[in-house]
Amino acid sequence: MVCGPGQVCSQGLCTSGCAPGETLCPGGKCVDLSKNGFNCGSCDHVCPGDTSCAAGACVCPPGLSLCGAKCVDLGSDPKHCGGCNHWCTGGKVCQQGSCVCLPGWTD
Repeated sequence: MVCGPGQVCSQGLCTSGCAPGETLCPGGKCVDLSKNGFNCGSCDHVCPGDTSCAAGACVCPPGLSLCGAKCVDLGSDPKHCGGCNHWCTGGKVCQQGSCVCLPGWTD
């Protein structure tokens, strides 16, 4: 449904203005910037990957951290071990956020 001239879409209805707590974004659509994953914190700011919008910020599920556009486990991800873009090299694995040698291997 397209709203008429001078109207905006707010909470599924064509009205003269946005409901309290909503912001008018391009295209005449009212959104809640605090929880809208396509307009998170500001109009047209899309949350990447598997993040969601909470309190106007793109956040990862509990236990994961945002590195670039991806949610990762900093405790076990060998490309983000203990911090974003910290790679485990030389045959090491990521355990509890640290790069460690495999059993039987030495540094």
